[in-house]
Amino acid sequence: MAAFSDTPVESATLHVPASAIDAYKTTSPWSDFGSIVPLTEDEIDAVDDVQAAGVAAEADRYDLQGHMIAGPQKGINIIRMSDGTTRKVLVK
Repeated sequence: MAAFSDTPVESATLHVPASAIDAYKTTSPWSDFGSIVPLTEDEIDAVDDVQAAGVAAEADRYDLQGHMIAGPQKGINIIRMSDGTTRKVLVK
């Protein structure tokens, strides 16, 4: 597991949904973790806003005059994504 190359997985704790503990304990590479424990309510609340790696979400939307708009507007919309990329979209 490249993401844990500097940390011995055998000494790490993996926090997972309580309903999935048995599945993680019996599935490689997750079963290699030293400890697998259920997520607490605080931990669940903390990950609500996390996005999947490599998935950019719409951050802002603008009209052709450069004014920020609240949502899709008829015509060409310029969308700035959370990863910094932009794209033009035609809204009919």
